[in-house]
Amino acid sequence: MLASNGSNLSSHDINKLIDVITAQYDLICESWLKYFNAKQIQFYI
Repeated sequence: MLASNGSNLSSHDINKLIDVITAQYDLICESWLKYFNAKQIQFYI
């Protein structure tokens, strides 16, 4: 979402989203693992 910006979000809004995701990274990953009953997350860049 942030890389393609198909929603045409402003740079200001994208930066706010990045700040929230960065600050909550551990919580997001823990929630993902629990929800999908996974042992690890693989990121593809």
